[in-house]
Amino acid sequence: MPSPLRAYLMVFDPQGSPQTKVHTDLKDIVDEWDAHASDDVSAVLHIGFDRVATRHFENLAQKFPGHVLLTEGAKYCLPKGYTSSQSPVGAVRDEEVFLGLTGWGYAADDPSPPTNSQSANPKNADGAAAKRELWIEGYLMAFPEDRAKLDEARIACDASYLENEHELPHALRKSLGQFRQNHLTLGNTDDPCLIARRSPPWLLERHFDTLPISVRVANVFSQSGIRTVSDLASASKEELLRAKNFGKTSIRNVLEALNQGIADGPYSQEDELEKGLHLAFLPALRNALGNLSDREKDILVKRMGLDGPQMTLAEIGDEYGITRERIRQVEAKAVTKIIATEIWDDVFERKIVELLVDRREPLPLRALGLLDDWFEGAHEKPKVFSYWLDAIPSLDVHLISIDNIEYITALNQSEWENAEREAKALLQGGIGLDWSEEFCRDSVHGLLASKGRELRDVLWDRVALLCRFADTGAGRILQSYGRGAEQAVLVVMEESDKALHYSELAEAIAVRFEQDFDVRRIHNAASNVGLLLGRGTYGLRKHIPMLEDDFLLLGDWAEEVVLDGPEERQWHASEILRIIADRAEFQFSEVDQYVVSAALNGRESVVDLGRLVWRRKGENGTSSHARIDIRQALLFVLEEAGHPLRTNELRKRLNEKRGTNQTFQIVPADPLIRVGTSLWGINDRDVPIKRQDQGHLITLAKSILTDLRHGIHVTEATKYFFNLPEIDPEALFSLLTLDNDLRVSQGRYLFLDSWGEPRRLSLPEALDRVLSEDQKTWSLEALHTRVMAEMARPCEKTALSGALQGSRAERDENGMWFRGDGDD
Repeated sequence: MPSPLRAYLMVFDPQGSPQTKVHTDLKDIVDEWDAHASDDVSAVLHIGFDRVATRHFENLAQKFPGHVLLTEGAKYCLPKGYTSSQSPVGAVRDEEVFLGLTGWGYAADDPSPPTNSQSANPKNADGAAAKRELWIEGYLMAFPEDRAKLDEARIACDASYLENEHELPHALRKSLGQFRQNHLTLGNTDDPCLIARRSPPWLLERHFDTLPISVRVANVFSQSGIRTVSDLASASKEELLRAKNFGKTSIRNVLEALNQGIADGPYSQEDELEKGLHLAFLPALRNALGNLSDREKDILVKRMGLDGPQMTLAEIGDEYGITRERIRQVEAKAVTKIIATEIWDDVFERKIVELLVDRREPLPLRALGLLDDWFEGAHEKPKVFSYWLDAIPSLDVHLISIDNIEYITALNQSEWENAEREAKALLQGGIGLDWSEEFCRDSVHGLLASKGRELRDVLWDRVALLCRFADTGAGRILQSYGRGAEQAVLVVMEESDKALHYSELAEAIAVRFEQDFDVRRIHNAASNVGLLLGRGTYGLRKHIPMLEDDFLLLGDWAEEVVLDGPEERQWHASEILRIIADRAEFQFSEVDQYVVSAALNGRESVVDLGRLVWRRKGENGTSSHARIDIRQALLFVLEEAGHPLRTNELRKRLNEKRGTNQTFQIVPADPLIRVGTSLWGINDRDVPIKRQDQGHLITLAKSILTDLRHGIHVTEATKYFFNLPEIDPEALFSLLTLDNDLRVSQGRYLFLDSWGEPRRLSLPEALDRVLSEDQKTWSLEALHTRVMAEMARPCEKTALSGALQGSRAERDENGMWFRGDGDD
């Protein structure tokens, strides 16, 4: 194998022995010379695969103290700014040597004799050719098998390479261009303009909008008229740095983009588009994620909900120990990088736009894969699909939900809901005007004249349910709209920005519809169509100031409390709140028993008994055999999913498979276990502590509890089980209670079954004890300190606030808490 191309700097100091160092970077060579430069020190720079021994250059170097001499290989490899004598100033073993004139910290006159024509010296007449032939020679020494292909393409020098390289196969164009670029820049990666000037033709013609440059760089380039790498080659690094908002970070970004372009090889947008068409949406997305850093990929996967539940910026920030704003910045950078460098998002956008252009029928997400198999599996990842609809800035399309069906449309969810409200108000206003059914339909259709027009029939079907038509000789005429008081209440609730007392509802309905309803009738109607959010106060989901994910999580916790209790047990929402407030994850400061009850509303597994009281829905005599069958089916669903599932999702998937709407309780029984709050998985697969180690874990837990003689709260798990792999405390407790000797109380304490109780106070119990003391009133801070002392463990103030809301405690006019009589 030939030795690699190297740069040798030989330094000759009269006060010492000659020194020779090997370099791969021009900057290092210059730094080395600067460290020795003086009036009596000289140097020789040689670039080649081998060299003449240093001692042979000493006599010639001593004739030019304070200067740098260049062998022929070095002379023709140096970039612009490094000039040398036209004629050699000497020769060493047939190696011609030239005097460096500029670029080395001095400016010297050319000692070459004047000539009438540069052609007097054939070698110097085409010095560039010597350089060009050198890099091709170097390439062929490394890859002799390519000589025939270069000969066939008539490539013998740099000029013929530039003219004919497009005739070579793709792989050879790529490797030859990469070798040339590396050779001509000598590894200099500080100047993107220099790299651009030494780039192969296929990179020079590439547009920067196909390379991973930042938004800031793209803006500067756009303002400077730099569209392609060739445009950059005409600029200078100094000019770039003088541009506003363009600094060293931008220089690094451009260097990275050029290096990516070199690594990509010859680029064809048509070829990329063709590849994008063959690689379907989800595989293409995963492929794109593979080009991100590990942190960028992890954050984007969690924000999309690609491989698990969708996470908020704050949740991810807590995992990484950084702010939500920093997570947002990393997410935005990763999305920008994908959009700038990938082609699948262009395919995604083009296909969606084509499907919606002049569309007359709705486009449900679940049908997308049937219309175009490029979107196969997209309906199983609606949050991921919606994420990219919103992320691509040029695509004004959204995923909205109507009656639990997701549609792709130009309307956003708010615009759809506004259209519904307008349609209802329109039809309400048509009462008494003899509107025909056809006129009503056309009027509703007119609300979606252009944007979202494919949803016209969906809108009509939604609002026509409340139309009451009478058959007359002139056709079906609109007689009334809605269902009396209930519909009037619903309209007023939708129009109000806050929950209303039923007396306020009655007053608003009298003004809005010029109809007087009995207050008791309005009260009954409000309880039928609204949510009880206070004493006699009703509203809708929008009147509860909680994020949807938080509201669903609250409902999961409340449902879990009811389902974990005895079958006939009746639970008041305040009791449920007191229990779930003791959870480590409870961070909701504005939750009361009314919100808890609202979160349970509509859950198939529980029954509303009225007055904020709930119980588990009966299993209708479900046999043990049937329960085993359900458990086996749930395991099958989890195995098919390949990852843990939330309670509602698990029930939903099982019912979809069975074609039923059955209500059933999920009972943990190995290998079906809880691996988190309202999260179910399979033992061994979904926990880091494997089955062969679980026996040791249980033995350890029993030993710790025996020594402590009191229970361990879920928030204390890491304190006592500190040498374990990272595991969710709920999953840990779930594994431990597989043993009959261990139990977990509703207050989330692990204890020995033989004790009968955890020997620790839960948050509600500690709160009751403190409020029962002689002291009449407590500030929240003092109460928080005292309650933690009673429990002998910390808890969040939000948890205490939740427990207070669910207790009989009351607050006086000074904001002090005291024990009240309570009134459910």
